[in-house]
This record gives sequence, C-alpha cells and structure tokens, in this order.
Amino acid sequence: MLTRRKLHGSSSSHSLMRGSIKENITIIKITKGKSRTPRRSSSPIPRIKNISNLPLSESIPQTFLITEAQSFIPKPLAHQIITPENRSMMVDWMVEVTATFCTPQTFFLATKIMDKFFAVFIKPLETSMLHVLGVTSMFIASKFEDNVPLRLKQIIEKIAHNRLTYPDIKITELLMLKFLGFRVNFTTCYDFLLSLATEFRLPQSVFETAKIICYYSQIFYSHLDFKASQVGFSALIIACTSLNQHSVASKLIEKYKDGESLNPIIKKIRADILDLPRLKNLYASPAKFLEFEIALKTPGPLFRFLNPYVEQEQQRLLSNPN
Repeated sequence: MLTRRKLHGSSSSHSLMRGSIKENITIIKITKGKSRTPRRSSSPIPRIKNISNLPLSESIPQTFLITEAQSFIPKPLAHQIITPENRSMMVDWMVEVTATFCTPQTFFLATKIMDKFFAVFIKPLETSMLHVLGVTSMFIASKFEDNVPLRLKQIIEKIAHNRLTYPDIKITELLMLKFLGFRVNFTTCYDFLLSLATEFRLPQSVFETAKIICYYSQIFYSHLDFKASQVGFSALIIACTSLNQHSVASKLIEKYKDGESLNPIIKKIRADILDLPRLKNLYASPAKFLEFEIALKTPGPLFRFLNPYVEQEQQRLLSNPN
C-alpha cells in the first residue's frame, strides 16, 4: 500500500493526502466565462515519441526545442498559497505512485501538467487542493504516455485510498484541461534524456544516473527556472563526468547551442545533488522506488545501483576512463 505523508508545520496544516475538491467547489464556478486559456492552434506541432527508427545523425532534441517554449514554467507558484515545500513533497509522492503504476514519461509529464496549471489558474489554490491536483495530473499524463493508462477505480482505491471520489477527479480533470487549453504535449527533460541517450549510445549506468538527476530536478523547485533541454543536457554531462566519460561530456557540451551557458546550471544541479544526504529522509521516494542508494564521493559515482548489472557496468566505466 502506498504511504501517505503529512505536511510539516502546525497542527492546523492540511495533509497532502486529504485534499477534497468538495471543500473548494466554488473554484470550479469561476471558470464559466472567465477562462484565460489561450486559443488552441489549428496545427499543433506533433510530438515525436518513437525515436528508434530515426537516424542517429538527425538531431531529435532540435525538434523538442520547438515545443520547449510552451513547456517552460518558471516559478509556477508565484501567485499561489501552495508553497514550494508543499509542492516538493507532493512531487516526491508522485515518484512513488508513477514508479509503481506507470512509466517514467508519465511522471515527468504529470509534473509539467501540475506546474502549468499552478501558473495559469486565475485564483490562489488552497493547500488542501494539492492532493487532487497531483492525482489528476498523473491521471491525465497516464492517458497520454502509458500503453495501459491508469483507471479511475485503480486511482481511487489503490492511489487515493478512497479519499477522493469519481466526481472529484473528473471535475478536476475538466477544470485543468480547460485552463491548459486541452494541450498537454509538454516537452520534458526526460524527452531530451531519451533522445541523447539513443543518439550517443550511452551506457546504461550513465543513463540511469542522469535519469535520477532529472527526477530530483522535478522535486527541487529552484530547478524549474531551467529549461527542459538545460536540465536534460546538464544531467547527462554530470553523469558522464562522475563516471569518467569525459569525451562524451565534451561532445554533449559541444552539441548544446551555447555550452558556456550550461556551466552555472550544471554547477547548481550538481550542488543540489551533492546535498542529498541532508535531504534524503525528506525526499526518500526516488531512492526507494528507483532502486539506488546515494553514494556521494568527490570524485566518484553519485549513486550505487541495486541492479547488479548496472552497478557492475558502472564500476567498469570508473576503471576505464574515456
């Protein structure tokens, strides 16, 4: 059974897992005639999902750069009551849910959907709404990404533990999609990561290290100031350098249009990753459900993998610098 966490603070703090849309049903009413949703484009840019049949010489991330602008959501909580700490705890729980029931793509898209809704909704949202918004974001993302998407019955019984109802999720889904203009094909850092890993034929341990960094970048609110391409490239560069794959790291920096601009972003992301021992009890889901342990050494690998094949490959890379 999935665990539930409470927000830290006074006894009056709401639990992340107890939000009820019924207490905030008046929010739904303001959508009538007051939506600020942008008009949908008559010819939306298609999102490339199958990259395996494209030649490696074709730069798939360049395609993602076209849709990256609409996916960039810095400081989505600027006008919200919900705090960055509330959001980070919710995203940490979303790691647990999606790792259990969905694909990684669902997690990254769900966080984008939730953050975009925070940014475009015209009224401050109560903290008690956070649970239903997070659950509904995963519900929407799963339809878009998973071959077998989440079902409402599964969400209510196994994820929400009967604390939400069918109308709660369906009404919230309609509200979110209306304010998002029914456009949820956001480009994520994981899209760039998958594309680059295929193009450069990266070892599994390098990819897994970069993937974990991307997961934590969704938890850290300050990382939302970075574009998806910047996080994807930076995560791979950090992963390559930590595993002595310096030649690949140099190629990645060269491939990025402005490699110099990545330096402060790489420095910030690496510093936050190195600070994980202090935060691992607060944000414990990635390590628990992605099957790794934090093994921070400078220099050295950032993580120890519980998968023996990945861990053995990581040790081989460390023994043979490139």
